[in-house]
Amino acid sequence: AGSTSRHSTWTENLKKLSANEHVGEIERTIRTLKERGRCIINTLPFSTLLKRILIEMMYHVMMWLNGFPARNGVSAKFSPREIVTQVRLDYNKHCRVPFGTYCEVHEHPNPLNTMTARTKPTIALGPTGNAQGTHKFFCLTNGTLLKRNDWTEYPMPDSVIRKVNNWGKKSMQPEESFEFSNRNKTPYSWNADVDNLLHLTILSLYHFQQCLPKCQEWNWRNT
Repeated sequence: AGSTSRHSTWTENLKKLSANEHVGEIERTIRTLKERGRCIINTLPFSTLLKRILIEMMYHVMMWLNGFPARNGVSAKFSPREIVTQVRLDYNKHCRVPFGTYCEVHEHPNPLNTMTARTKPTIALGPTGNAQGTHKFFCLTNGTLLKRNDWTEYPMPDSVIRKVNNWGKKSMQPEESFEFSNRNKTPYSWNADVDNLLHLTILSLYHFQQCLPKCQEWNWRNT
């Protein structure tokens, strides 16, 4: 009887919608994911991103959104991810390299006395989320997804930027494009709104950075 009661309560709270109707909470969550992803894209020097990198970027965004306690969640102490996976994110393990950084991952070929390269050029795609702190990397040599725990971070050279853009062009990805669509591949109406909002945010930050030295100089003279 208790199980039947819980099932009936759950079905009463379930929203049953018809065609062309929308769930505001889900669409708002999708919009939040897109905003976070677009912020990451605007920090990268690439003009065209491979579809695999975009997918891993959204995994990265979702992992960190679920890595903190939700404001209206079931717990104010434990994050949704920790409740489900029983693994707490650790800064020293899961924040070792920013998304999109150029890294040379270390290889350990067998046997070790050959002339095989000991590193591979890659782009960091964020942590896997396991307890060991393993990170994912996109290999620029063969386009595969690597999972490694040992690498060296380097500044981004122009040759690597060209390689990433070439991989994006091979996957037929349009330049400067990042849109969310429904199952019928129809873009959502708020795509342009998010573009305008982020554009205004970037302009505001730019003006703030320009005015900050003057404000500090004025404050110093009046103290």
